[in-house]
Amino acid sequence: MIKYLVMDVDGTLTDGKIYMGSNGELMKAFNIKDGCGIHDLLLPSGITPLIITGRKSEIVANRCKEIGIEHYFQGVGDKIDTLNQFLADNGGNLSEVAYVGDDLNDLACMCKVKENGGLVGVPSNACQQVKELADFISENVGGDGAVRDFIEYLVSNNNKQLEKAPLEDRCIKAYEYICQLKDENLTIGRHDVNEGFYYNVQEYETKVNPLKHFESHCKYVDIQMLISGEENLQIADVNRLQIEAPYEEEKERTLYYAIDNPASVILRPGTAMILYPQDAHRTIAYNNKPCKVKKVVGKVLINC
Repeated sequence: MIKYLVMDVDGTLTDGKIYMGSNGELMKAFNIKDGCGIHDLLLPSGITPLIITGRKSEIVANRCKEIGIEHYFQGVGDKIDTLNQFLADNGGNLSEVAYVGDDLNDLACMCKVKENGGLVGVPSNACQQVKELADFISENVGGDGAVRDFIEYLVSNNNKQLEKAPLEDRCIKAYEYICQLKDENLTIGRHDVNEGFYYNVQEYETKVNPLKHFESHCKYVDIQMLISGEENLQIADVNRLQIEAPYEEEKERTLYYAIDNPASVILRPGTAMILYPQDAHRTIAYNNKPCKVKKVVGKVLINC
């Protein structure tokens, strides 16, 4: 699974031309497709973008801020040293890295990524030496959608691996995905990630209701994480419960009558629970005090 995408700038995110004036660099041209791919495909898929480039430019810093790239390193002489330090600080290894570049100054870093099981992408007009190393060669030249092509390849490849992974591994990946969601990805409603995983963002006020039913799901594993507020999540094995309403396909749930003394977990911001089909559950007000909560509920398809 790819966790990070490292990008060169000149010749990769741009056409490689440097427009100079008497006071230095005047401008760079970026492709809107690349920016959209980073902001709207890469980030929502859970892959972190970073830029490592040998040149320094305020233009690059401004572009990074515009499309949501938090990690960018400029004026770098040793790209692999910078990448290794980033991985040490943020967690991960080279097998989880994809690198896209176009020229000889990318070659050493590309080789290390490739040797350790990562992926390498290049524009169609990259130099021959880096093309020979590439796992993916875009049909487009640098600065004209080549990075977008590689992003689509990476996201698709990650999704295919997730679909083939054991359920427990997919649940862990889904949990990690939910943990890194930004505010812009937490709008109320359903958010589809891939064919085997989506999440709902909910906002409601907890209720004091000891007779509220329990529910379970048979097609999905639930991953419930609280964003704000607090609530009491009660859990009971379905074999202990009496069915109140049989399984309903449209709502993907079975309802059960409440019982006394179920297991309880107090959910607070950052707390998460993974609930399998045998785990019937309900939420009620903590300490009998209604509270407004915001919650993410991840849904991992069991048979995908």
